[in-house]
Amino acid sequence: MRNSRETLPFGFFEGVLLLLLSSVSLFLLTTEYYIFAFVPVIFILAFLFLIRSPHAGYYVIVFLIPFAAYRGLAGDSKLFNISWILGFFLLGFLLYRFVIARDSVGKINSNLWPFIAIYFVISLISALMSPYPQTAFANIGLALAGYVFIVLGIFFISSREVYAKTFPAILMTSITINSFLGIAGTIFGIDMFAVKHETFIRSMGAAVDPNNFSLMAIFSLPFIAHYLFTCRERNKRILLILMLLINLLGIVLTYSRGGALILIIIFPVLIAVHLFSLKPKLFGFVLSLIGFIAVIIISLIPEAYWERQKSVFAEKKDFSISRRLSYLHVGLDVFKDNPVFGLGPGTFRDIFSESKGVFIIVYFPVNLPRHIQRHVP
Repeated sequence: MRNSRETLPFGFFEGVLLLLLSSVSLFLLTTEYYIFAFVPVIFILAFLFLIRSPHAGYYVIVFLIPFAAYRGLAGDSKLFNISWILGFFLLGFLLYRFVIARDSVGKINSNLWPFIAIYFVISLISALMSPYPQTAFANIGLALAGYVFIVLGIFFISSREVYAKTFPAILMTSITINSFLGIAGTIFGIDMFAVKHETFIRSMGAAVDPNNFSLMAIFSLPFIAHYLFTCRERNKRILLILMLLINLLGIVLTYSRGGALILIIIFPVLIAVHLFSLKPKLFGFVLSLIGFIAVIIISLIPEAYWERQKSVFAEKKDFSISRRLSYLHVGLDVFKDNPVFGLGPGTFRDIFSESKGVFIIVYFPVNLPRHIQRHVP
């Protein structure tokens, strides 16, 4: 990725763009917004850097994944989102490589593309027939952006070293930083990184919500466990143990019940997979260490966390189970009525909102219209 064939040449287009940005910077100096005159300069420096090292732009996008709540440059606007801006630049770079250097096409060849094309054709037809076209087309756009990101990944993660070392290291680092922010937000009551929920504070980090944060922290565990059990340097092992503890504590402080259930499943699997790969003389020591750490973590978990987990089964106080059962009933009815094209990609939220309150009547039965009654679990 670092050779001259993988970078853009500095030519006429770049020169014109730099001239325009410089003019904007000079213009801002003459207005009341002079304080923002440095912004075009930052864009110039970033642009020059990305021209020579476009793969670094992809790494930045990956690094920013856990920080979804604070990637925007202008509120909730996706067009002024750091990741989207970098994505558009890298997509332009990729198109440039296709046009100028045809050898790049071979890097993303796959027998899956015809099936993906069929999926988008069906999605488009479904969106055109949907009673919620705005939601449907918005979700098609998000799906398309996701596949573009996959294409960028295939192109920029082109070597085994990047795939096995650089990419996981970026993910582990960014997720751990986010977990640390979430822990700090919960302990010190920082509203940016935590959210008040009834009688306790839920850790959120820079993610969009606690459940999203919990799932990302869980996603990092297999990577951390793999490098922890395969690393031979003591300092790196200590760092990896700290990363593991930070993410585990971050998961607990989210009070996420779904996260807890997934953790109960994945953690024993990780232990079983890696413990049996150890030498016999280390097996007992590592097992004892894991048990010791587990006892400490469990003893430090606040009582409110256990009460939160128990609430899943307290059906008369919590409607999570009945609400999710009603999802299945509503989805099944929609499938029966529209088995081929459905009602549009990503429109289930709109569909379910028309059956508002259906899960409550499991415990508080009232006379409701028949088309809503049939959604009752």
